[in-house]
Amino acid sequence: LIFELCNLVCDRLATRIEQQARHFRDFSLASKQ
Repeated sequence: LIFELCNLVCDRLATRIEQQARHFRDFSLASKQ
């Protein structure tokens, strides 16, 4: 049960980090133009 919960949290964090990285990259590209 704890293992399942850990996987769920890790997936959530990975998704959030991925989204933030994408936004940051888009922001950087927009700033350079």
